Amino acid sequence: MRRVRILPPEIAGKIASGEVVERPYSVVKELVENSIDAGAKRIEIYLEKAGKNLIRVVDDGWGIKREDVPICFERHSTSKIEREDDLFKISTLGFRGEALPSISAVSRITLKTRAEDEEIGTMIEREGDKTVKISEIPYPKGTMVEVRDLFFNLPVRLKFLRSDERELKIIVQFISHLSLAHLSISFLLFHNGREILNLPECGTIEERIAEIYGGSFLESLTPFYSELKNIKVEGLISKSGKGMRSRDYQALLINGRLTRERSIIHAIHEAYRGSLEKDTYPSFFLLFKIPFDEIDVNVHPSKEEVKLRSPSEFYKEFVEKIKDTIETKEVSYFVERKPTAVMEVREKELMEEAVQSPLFEFRKRERIKILGQFQESFIVAEKDEEILIIDQHNAHERILFEELKKTKEFSRKTTIFPLIVELSQQLMENLEKRRAILEEMGFEFEIFGKKEIKISTFPSIIPENILKETFIWLIEGEDIGLEKERERMLSKIACKTAIKINQKLSPSEMEFIVEELFETESPEFCPHGRPIFLKITKGEIEKGLKRK
Repeated sequence: MRRVRILPPEIAGKIASGEVVERPYSVVKELVENSIDAGAKRIEIYLEKAGKNLIRVVDDGWGIKREDVPICFERHSTSKIEREDDLFKISTLGFRGEALPSISAVSRITLKTRAEDEEIGTMIEREGDKTVKISEIPYPKGTMVEVRDLFFNLPVRLKFLRSDERELKIIVQFISHLSLAHLSISFLLFHNGREILNLPECGTIEERIAEIYGGSFLESLTPFYSELKNIKVEGLISKSGKGMRSRDYQALLINGRLTRERSIIHAIHEAYRGSLEKDTYPSFFLLFKIPFDEIDVNVHPSKEEVKLRSPSEFYKEFVEKIKDTIETKEVSYFVERKPTAVMEVREKELMEEAVQSPLFEFRKRERIKILGQFQESFIVAEKDEEILIIDQHNAHERILFEELKKTKEFSRKTTIFPLIVELSQQLMENLEKRRAILEEMGFEFEIFGKKEIKISTFPSIIPENILKETFIWLIEGEDIGLEKERERMLSKIACKTAIKINQKLSPSEMEFIVEELFETESPEFCPHGRPIFLKITKGEIEKGLKRK
């Protein structure tokens, strides 16, 4: 093991310093990264009040020598850099020697440690910038850092912290994503005495993803691998059409370091342009291996930003590689449905209602003429002196949404064999918050084990073969209040169950959709705000063809 030493001024001056502890996550990040750098095989994190009251990180790494313990709290003290050249070949997650001094300055901190070649351990207690006590103690090999009363001496900083729920979510996501690059390490996270994460050592990223998000989530991903310009990338990315409603399912790790490299993230989003529904985002969990001399991690004090030395050529090829992957491995989840009994019955009801209406003759005269279907995705119709090009999915989604809004009690269907769905911890928490709305809509389910639920009854409008992904879709995203939540869920059900693009329709189905669309309150837009149809007038056609 390398010894801790204070960097000379000429090296310290070249480091992007200014480490600031902004929230409990900042502390957890630095301590866990230190544990990884120390060769730990097991890391335990204990929190109280999302880290505001207590953060304790325990590892079984190689520990710190007794004489080095006081030095750890001096700025620019590190075992990871000795010479200026080391800045250009950084292989560890930490290297600045600022973490412990910065944390100590705003908390009450206790560190216990024992190096492998020492028989007795060392404990140091600090309050703010002052050492209160240092002593010898019996302790196993490894290190424990306990941080209490964060910002006790900066109460104004506490006012800027988010709710416990939000602060905890940030930490859970960080540990989950960082663990993807460190499969040989076991991670355990406890909050207020309750186990939140238990990620045992595993052999593949697929196993780790399944442990974090549940096996069901894996079905939406496809393996990705590329080796371009000495940059190796592997991991899992969304299949085409399998976007998520939030960016929580995105992790970018460069040489084991969790980063927010904006240019790479932008390149990934660019690759998915046109492959996902509106307002959804690709999931990706990608591990980059880049030669140390091709990357600069000394860009920002948080170490969450990195810079490639020659990025332009790589990004272009990287985008093409993602496009090739999702195109060649696309597995469509859209359900091909023939003219269904539901549509036929609803059409019959519509006609019966219309015949009884005094406006029937008028409606019949004004009826829109169906010309056909373009690319099995758009209905082409004629009305007066206009051509309408109608997005069949958006149109049917609007129809279903308004019908669902009027429904006071949803018809239900009970499965012969209950559906078992595996959920992440975050989704389990979302589920409890939305239980009342889900039950009102017709779902009946029970908790089945630690991460699984058993669905026995569900709204009959949802086809059973997309029940699992629809249910998960319904409980994703932030809490927005009961009334808005109900409307959002109805729009999601409408979106999932509406006919899709690339689906052939019969003349009667097209006629049904068009007539029903123009009976809705807002035929111009789908529930998510997308336009439903375009209009081309006879005058515009004549002008384009030089007839006028």
